[in-house]
Amino acid sequence: MVRLIAALLGILSWGFAAFFSIRYPLPDSLGQGSFNPAWNWGWGLVVVGILLWSAWIGYSPTGKKEPRRFTYGLRILASLTIQLVLAFLASTYLHRDFLTIVFQDIAIHYALFLDAAPRYKSRIYLMFSDRLFAFTLAIVAFFLVWIALMGYGIMSRSEPRWIPSIGYNVLNLGICCFIGIANLYLKTGYRREVSVSGDGLFLDNLDILPLISPAARPLASYFILHAGGKALVCHDAQTLMGSAECDLDCGKATTCAGYRYLYNRVHEVRKVFAALKIGSICAPENRKVILEQGWIFVPDASIRITRSGEGHLYQVPRPSLL
Repeated sequence: MVRLIAALLGILSWGFAAFFSIRYPLPDSLGQGSFNPAWNWGWGLVVVGILLWSAWIGYSPTGKKEPRRFTYGLRILASLTIQLVLAFLASTYLHRDFLTIVFQDIAIHYALFLDAAPRYKSRIYLMFSDRLFAFTLAIVAFFLVWIALMGYGIMSRSEPRWIPSIGYNVLNLGICCFIGIANLYLKTGYRREVSVSGDGLFLDNLDILPLISPAARPLASYFILHAGGKALVCHDAQTLMGSAECDLDCGKATTCAGYRYLYNRVHEVRKVFAALKIGSICAPENRKVILEQGWIFVPDASIRITRSGEGHLYQVPRPSLL
């Protein structure tokens, strides 16, 4: 559906530019509109641009699997490059209105990227999803301000070609809505998956255990498998790490070597989980009872936890904190 909408918007951008540049050619530095001799071959640029967007309508992955991330990314980049070249040629030799296609093509391809980023686990998405969301909001705001300014120019009769301006404004509003919906899905519609498989702990098929020291890895797996449920108490933690029994009377990490070692390992896991936006590890406010009551892992709302071969284990409900 996303590719279909993108293709339709791209076809409309070429259609609007061709129609308005012929029907309402003036004022135009190139002059004669459809009488311009360049239109004898210029229609070829328009047809090629429309055909390239039409290819997105019929584009579907082989079988049921999505194309490889590199293949799909290369397709988006190649499509954008060719469309920009065609638009610049048309604006140079046919009519200045084709310059509008440059900005519209960039916006439409950006929406295609927003749609693909979470599905293909793009590094940009995984590392900067929040910033990407904010950046896209800024783009949408720019579009809306531009549309408002054009609308003011039309209403005040300061825009000499007001009919084409209305058409372009309507199309730009459609592109703006398209980007906004893609951005909303980027924020709320995609759920990242954390899976436990054998000795591995995977975030969207990326093993994250190498980011954690060997001593703390059993704790990380424990937190994921008991997400939102059983707390990690001192006795269980020491058993996982093969250490001695806990001294529950030790209330400060600074005075107890065993407690300090366990506290540092848990803190290590907490930092990794927080950096990857997997969730948070919570402890009682009273530090003296941490060893007895333990730490509990609260997954992020965007996380779904599974165990290999067993399907869904945990998703969303947020337990009350300790």
